Amino acid sequence: MNYFEELDKQKNLLLTNIFEPEENSLHLEIAVLKLDDAKELMIGNVILGLAREAINDNENIYKIYFPYYIAYSVINESFDTNDLSKTYTGEKIRIYDKSNFLNFLKCETFATDDYSGKFLHYKIITLNHIINIASQEEPIIEKIK
Repeated sequence: MNYFEELDKQKNLLLTNIFEPEENSLHLEIAVLKLDDAKELMIGNVILGLAREAINDNENIYKIYFPYYIAYSVINESFDTNDLSKTYTGEKIRIYDKSNFLNFLKCETFATDDYSGKFLHYKIITLNHIINIASQEEPIIEKIK
């Protein structure tokens, strides 16, 4: 199993860092969170049920690097429309060849398969963020810790 597959099968991912190390390249750091034991969640005097806290122990950290991108966006996951009508592969790291994000790029940029070449939409789903990246190149995924 490669790091792409390993990261894609995880349930609880957290975006811990995002930056552009060079012009038009993108570096993401993603932590795999562990869940503690289930405990009663109480607010005031009201018990809401069992809950598990997600813990970042900094032991499973991955770097996702796009050497070049056409566009990217970061969305608060609470506002994501989760457009399931489009076709994709993957679970936490989805790859689309048709999506609303690609449609947006067709309207707002002159990027096409003719110029600057075939590109795909990568969608990375974490607990608090949805990261959309359009790139001609596959990301390089490495395990940092």
